[in-house]
Amino acid sequence: MGWLRGSRWALAASILVGAGCAALRQPRPEERIVAARGLSLRALSASEGGKWEEAKALFEEALETCSIDVQTRRRYAEALWEHGDRQAALTQMHEAVRLSAHTPALLVAYGRMLLETDQVNEAHRVCRQAVERAPQMADALALLGDIYLSQGKLEDAIEVYHRALRVQPEFPPVRLAIARIDLLRGRPLRCLATLSELQRDLPQGREPDEALWLAGLALKSLGRYHDAVERFAALEQRGVGGAELGRELADALWRAGEHEAAQEVAARYGTSEVAGTPDVQRR
Repeated sequence: MGWLRGSRWALAASILVGAGCAALRQPRPEERIVAARGLSLRALSASEGGKWEEAKALFEEALETCSIDVQTRRRYAEALWEHGDRQAALTQMHEAVRLSAHTPALLVAYGRMLLETDQVNEAHRVCRQAVERAPQMADALALLGDIYLSQGKLEDAIEVYHRALRVQPEFPPVRLAIARIDLLRGRPLRCLATLSELQRDLPQGREPDEALWLAGLALKSLGRYHDAVERFAALEQRGVGGAELGRELADALWRAGEHEAAQEVAARYGTSEVAGTPDVQRR
């Protein structure tokens, strides 16, 4: 019976060894990804709650859990960007792009960051990759248009923006960019027509501040001073301020014949050299 007892001991030992191996088993890659994404969601929640240091620690833990998860890296990059750490954000987004095998959507996100940090040539290179991989991707075309606009290549920008609109007709940021170019090219009527198209894409009263600003400038250049005053005043009502708005509003009021109101606005904005001075009166 000794052999039986020996077999029992061997069986027990094998069970214990197997249990130990199971306990020591490393998580599978998909388990690590799920864990990392859970941590990154907690990090986003902490970030939105104003607990940035806690959020950073959770993001770092998520990357230690699974350093190859693209979604975690992108979330971390975007959170870093929102908190002003742009260089760190670029580093994380660059790695996300690499890990994703240069997915067009990530290339566009990375290119947008590069453009906003004035790395225009690198943004152009990255954006071209996105357009080559996804020629009908409206976001990629919009970014390329923004890059051309930043380089002063207005004709190229307009052409690419219209390509984006053919893919995605309701694209307010692109229409706004086209209106900006219309005004730069001295075409105020075309600018107003573009802004009218933009308004059709948006709920009433939800047009961007820049749309009101461009409309005011276009109307003023056409001699429609009261209409321009209305747009500039609407910006004031939204809480928009600044010396440039003050100068344009005061000047439009003066040209509309509302001299006292023009002087009041100029004084309020500290731009008394604009309204009520001999220089303005000569206009």
